[in-house]
Amino acid sequence: MVVEKTPCFYSVKETHAFHTLCKGSMGYIVATQLATGFDMLSVLHSFYKPIFLAMLVLLGLACGHLIDTVLQMNLRPEIMAAPPRSHSVVSEPLQNTEAGLNLILQNNIFDANSRSATATMTLASKKDALAAAARADLKLIGTVVLAGRSQVLLEGNNELKFYHLGDTVPGDGTIEKILRNQVQIRNRDQSVITLKLQEKGPLSTPATHPKAEPGRAGGEVKNVGENRWLISRSMGEMVRDNFAAQMRLVQMQPRTQAGKIDGFVIQRIDSRSILGQLGLRIGDVVIDVNNTTLDSPEKGLQIVQQLREARQITIAVERNNQPMSFSYEIQ
Repeated sequence: MVVEKTPCFYSVKETHAFHTLCKGSMGYIVATQLATGFDMLSVLHSFYKPIFLAMLVLLGLACGHLIDTVLQMNLRPEIMAAPPRSHSVVSEPLQNTEAGLNLILQNNIFDANSRSATATMTLASKKDALAAAARADLKLIGTVVLAGRSQVLLEGNNELKFYHLGDTVPGDGTIEKILRNQVQIRNRDQSVITLKLQEKGPLSTPATHPKAEPGRAGGEVKNVGENRWLISRSMGEMVRDNFAAQMRLVQMQPRTQAGKIDGFVIQRIDSRSILGQLGLRIGDVVIDVNNTTLDSPEKGLQIVQQLREARQITIAVERNNQPMSFSYEIQ
């Protein structure tokens, strides 16, 4: 059985209504899309400033990084590889090699038994040796112990000199302590040496004090009158040549009055000393020598120094609180 399809025909009104409906649907869709677009633009317009600032910051960072990279590439020093060193082999003559070998064999440097026991001295050890020699040569001649004014008389390098606390002595030592009969010296290596007064021979007393007879021929010291003596040339030369030894035979101490030195008291005197033969006694106070007042430790040396230099010597002495004067002439 054959079924025939009958075509469907619409009226004009229906067709117009259909087209109107279609046009209304499309307008709604377009209107909806336009509204959505306007909403997005409104949102972007509200946040465009923060977004713009963020983009500027990122752009600035990128530009800074680029500039830093370019500067590093342009300012970096060029490192040039050093050319390899050419090790030139110098061939020495055969004769020099044989000479060096013979020298080694002759010196026998590999034999420990044949080596010298003397070590090579460096400059530092030489300096230390000189300082040690200078310290060993130091001799204590006398001390003056006063509060804040203590001094010591030392002989070193054939020279007599006074030193105070803290002074540097020959051998790079420093005076650390001054006592009545000794002095302590601290060396650079922090070691301490003690010098003591050397006492030689018996000490004289007033009762046993020797006197030279007037006009006695051949005498070193002759009494030619009351408190007047004549000293031979040989005795004067002996004093000059052995000045330090003469100082060691006599011990004197400064006498102070009102805090000032007004003389030196003879506390000990050896009969062999020149002063022991010049009429001076233990307990005498030497006031001045050749009109030079002994008011300081340095001037205390005037007694013996004048024996080295002067021809006429006058010593003012106080004995038992009585003033006396001694006169000496060196031939």
